[in-house]
Amino acid sequence: MVAVGALLTVTLAITGWWSARLARRVGASAAMPFAVVALLVTTPLVVSTIGLETYLGIAVLVGVGHHALADRSWATGVLWGLAVLCRPDLVVPAGVLVVVLLRRERLRAAVIGALLALLWHVWSWWRLGGLIPDTTFIKVSEPGSLTMLTAPLELFARYYPVSTALTAVTVGAGLCGGIWAWRQRRSAWARLALAFLLAGWAHWAALLAIDAYPQAWYFAPLVACSALTASIAVARIGGVLCCAGTALLAAFSLVVAGPAPWAARPLVFNVAVSDQYLAIGSEIPALTGGDRVRGPGEIGALAYGRAGWWSTTSETGD
Repeated sequence: MVAVGALLTVTLAITGWWSARLARRVGASAAMPFAVVALLVTTPLVVSTIGLETYLGIAVLVGVGHHALADRSWATGVLWGLAVLCRPDLVVPAGVLVVVLLRRERLRAAVIGALLALLWHVWSWWRLGGLIPDTTFIKVSEPGSLTMLTAPLELFARYYPVSTALTAVTVGAGLCGGIWAWRQRRSAWARLALAFLLAGWAHWAALLAIDAYPQAWYFAPLVACSALTASIAVARIGGVLCCAGTALLAAFSLVVAGPAPWAARPLVFNVAVSDQYLAIGSEIPALTGGDRVRGPGEIGALAYGRAGWWSTTSETGD
């Protein structure tokens, strides 16, 4: 828990720092970074991903936007590569930010990012036996199951209506900010706001196109980029409105979440806790007669805490 808290604090600090630099560059209010961080730490869906790589990925994407807007191709390329290493699907929103914001030497940025990411994937292939994580193959939806298009209403809103509605407010605010930015698209702030909005929706569309199963955290880049777009647009109007609007939404989210410590995340479908997974793992030997269970090593070891009973090569069980 200490490590999770430390990582969250550091990534939010980096996000706020880069957001402040972006605000100065596009002439937005100094309140913008506070609005960005406030939305990221109170929007239910994003908060539900604490402990995953979401906040690190968001920080890297903001860094890509900052350096791309400043036409720093080397730094942009490095951060693009780091985004891919953070989560392979982040290649899409990072790529959109590069295309929209970086005016010169896009190819150089792409080559740098590709080389940085390739170094890890080649090492992974040699040392771990796979070019990409084994979890990649379980993240494609089965025919007839929920999709990135249907899940928000058919799943999230059904079980967590308030959390889903509050998350939708952030996404809606991003769309409204994008509409206003489009009307002033020749200005630097509008180009930045539109870049983040396009990045978020491009990521969602890419996962929809490959029929990815709609895990809640897959929507986090869209929600986070929407929060950035909304913050940029409102901060352009003025600091008072920016602070007031963000504070109102954040306060309502905190009230709905209930008193701390929270027993569960505001939007989560994992109905078991670690001790329960360990209990399940302890029952595997009796269920299999002592045979090993074949399955992805990462999933088995982490989910059930019984690495000795899992094998990626055994032929004795499924």
